[in-house]
Amino acid sequence: MSRITIKDIGKLVGVSPSTVSRALHDHPDISAELKLKIQSVATEMNFIPNATAINLRSKKSMIIGLIIPKLSMYFIPSLIEGISNELNKKNYKLMVLSSDESIEKEIQNIKICCDSNVDGILISLTNKTNHLDHFSPAFNHGIPIVLIDKTIHQDQIDEVIIDDFAASKNCAEYLLNKNCKNILGIFGDANMSITIDRLKGFEATLAKDKGIQYKIIFAENSEIASEKSLIELTSNKDLDGIFMMSDEIMVGVNKSLYEFEQKNKSKTAIKKIAISDGQLPQFMTPNISYLHHSGFELGKLAVAVLYDNFSPNTKTTLKRHYLSTALLEF
Repeated sequence: MSRITIKDIGKLVGVSPSTVSRALHDHPDISAELKLKIQSVATEMNFIPNATAINLRSKKSMIIGLIIPKLSMYFIPSLIEGISNELNKKNYKLMVLSSDESIEKEIQNIKICCDSNVDGILISLTNKTNHLDHFSPAFNHGIPIVLIDKTIHQDQIDEVIIDDFAASKNCAEYLLNKNCKNILGIFGDANMSITIDRLKGFEATLAKDKGIQYKIIFAENSEIASEKSLIELTSNKDLDGIFMMSDEIMVGVNKSLYEFEQKNKSKTAIKKIAISDGQLPQFMTPNISYLHHSGFELGKLAVAVLYDNFSPNTKTTLKRHYLSTALLEF
C-alpha cells in the first residue's frame, strides 16, 4: 500500500492540498469545522507527515553525523548514548559511520555526511589522520564540525577532549604515591596525538624522581597489549606499577596478569591504574583503580559545543573544551 499524502486527503474532503496542509498545521484561516473534518480523515487514514519535505522547507535535515574510527565495545557505546541522549531532546536523528581506522573511508564518510545534508558532524579521527585537508567539502557546505576524543594538533575547529597530559600525569602521581619504583607504561598507537599527549604527561611526572625506573611500550589493541605485558611481567621481577592508557589496553593487561599469576600460583602486588570510561575496572579481579573519562558526558558536551556552532553570534572563541575527570581508587 502506497503512502497516504495530503493530496489523497484533499480528494476525500474535496479541498486543495494546501488547505489540508494549513488545517493540519492549525492555521487560523481554516474554520474549526473544516479543521476537525480534515484532521479526522487524516487520523483514519493513518497519515504520517513527510519529514523530508518538512525539513526541506526549513532547510534542515535534522540529522547529525557521527564518524568514529572503529566500532568497539570500549568507550564508543557510552559516547553514542551520551550524544543520542542530547540529540533526542531536540528531535535530531543520529547517523553513525565507522571509518575502520582508514583515512580513505574517513574521506568517504565526510562525503556521505555532505551528500546527506547533515546539520552537523561529530568526528573522532582515525589513527592514520594527520591533517584536515579532506574536511574541505564539509567546510564548503558550511557544515559545523566538532572533533571529539581522538584529534590531531590543529586550530581550525572546536575539540571536545579530556586534558590528556594532565590525565596521565595524575595516573603517574598515583603510582608514585603508592611507592612504586619500577613502572611500566602501556600506550596505544604511537602516532596519535592522544597517545603523544598522554605519554608526555606520564614521562614528565616520572622523570622528576631520579629513583624511579620506568619503561614505555606501545600496543594498538588488547591482544598486543596482552602479549607485550606478559613479556614484561615475566622478564621484570621488580615491576611494581602499571599504567594503562585506555580500556582496550587494560583488558589485554588484565588477561596477561591472570595468566602470569596462574602460572606462578601467586598473586602479584603490582599497583595498577588506567584511564577508563569506568564500565570495566569494577569488574576486574581485583578491581583496577582508574581515572574516570566518561564517554557519556563527553558525548553530551560534544553536542552542546556543536549546537554552539549552529549560532555564530553566540559562539565562544574557545576552541578546546576539556571534560573533567576524577581518579577512583580501589
